[in-house]
Amino acid sequence: RFYDHVLNKKCLYGTSYSNEAAIRARNKAAAIKKSGTTIFSIGVDVAGQTIQKYITQSENADGFSVVDRTGTTYEIGDASSTQAYKNWLRDKIGSGYYYDSTDSAGLSSAFKQIFVEIKQKVEAGSVADWVANDPMPTINNSAETVEFIGFYSKKPELVSGNLTGSYAEDGENTASYVGDKAAISWDLKKSGYETSTSGGTTTYIYRLVYRVRLKNENGSFGEGPVYPTNDTTTLQYRAIEIVNDKQTVSDPKTVEFPIPKVHGYLSELRFTKVDTRGGTVPGAEFLLSHASTCGICRGDGTSVTVADQTQTSDKDGSVSFTKIPSGHTYTLTETKVPDGYLPNYNTYTVTVAYDQITVTVKDAGGNSVTWDGTFPNGHGFELPQTGGTGRMLYAAGGLLLTAAGALLLYHQARRRRGDTPSS
Repeated sequence: RFYDHVLNKKCLYGTSYSNEAAIRARNKAAAIKKSGTTIFSIGVDVAGQTIQKYITQSENADGFSVVDRTGTTYEIGDASSTQAYKNWLRDKIGSGYYYDSTDSAGLSSAFKQIFVEIKQKVEAGSVADWVANDPMPTINNSAETVEFIGFYSKKPELVSGNLTGSYAEDGENTASYVGDKAAISWDLKKSGYETSTSGGTTTYIYRLVYRVRLKNENGSFGEGPVYPTNDTTTLQYRAIEIVNDKQTVSDPKTVEFPIPKVHGYLSELRFTKVDTRGGTVPGAEFLLSHASTCGICRGDGTSVTVADQTQTSDKDGSVSFTKIPSGHTYTLTETKVPDGYLPNYNTYTVTVAYDQITVTVKDAGGNSVTWDGTFPNGHGFELPQTGGTGRMLYAAGGLLLTAAGALLLYHQARRRRGDTPSS
């Protein structure tokens, strides 16, 4: 039974305020709100009433009270405040929403306002529905190693900006990359899809393709670790079901995508410095520089900066470049030719893809030369090779000198015969 412990009176005819009931109501409301439900409170004919009004009524009553209490502090607040009921209904019972009603018109107006509020909340919440959030990785220094390059359109074609599409079969995606958040946002509600039907069930398939790369030119990059290409990728959605012609929409749900991982490479270039006679040449200096026209760095035709490397051939003529970032094009140049040797005028282009190195050699005339793992230089005073045009010039010169000598001897012999009298 309700009882007023302050006035020591029973509540014979019911109660206008029960502190214990108010506490139970607040606890129940808190549990409902914690489950994700929003409570909208309507004060029916609350007006400016106070607890004190019922306390005074009970003090003047003969043998009964309409206030159920154990003390002079109250769950809803100050007993004399005309706003205590409204504030408590809005904040303790409700989810911050309160509407006054004194008649049926007021009650109708309150419901209309509540419906507008619910519609706005649903619309705001639905913006996040069916949107995948795909952030770049943040663990194991991956944020410094993985770079977003761009999206592929449905053509497919790598594009430099965002994708804007529509919800239609085979339509384009709607996706954007937010640089300051380092995350991809993919709105499936505004993206194209594919369908597959089997056994009366139609499956909708959404597909987004984008390009990232490992920044293996960074000093922090290691060939051993396996790098995740993104962080935890989530999709928020709601399930819509129709059972017995009644449609229900679930609360927001979240699904996580698996995270792909990739392995990067650092390669080595080894060759031997030789002369044209097959001997090895020490002391030659080489530069391996990143080609300014490298079009494979990012896959979009733009280049990156990769540090130069220098090496010198050892006593056996061996040259070794190590930790060469893969996925780039380089130029190999001899920067110092040892004394007594001629420069090599060939052009050496080094392409590194995954863990494979390809060396392309062109001579001064642009003709292809087979790469055999050596870098040759001629001697400063080297004689022409057998069968070469140089040997032919020497031979021709020798023949001319021989002919000239013979002609001179013939001429001198005739002169001697002319000086001798005939018999």
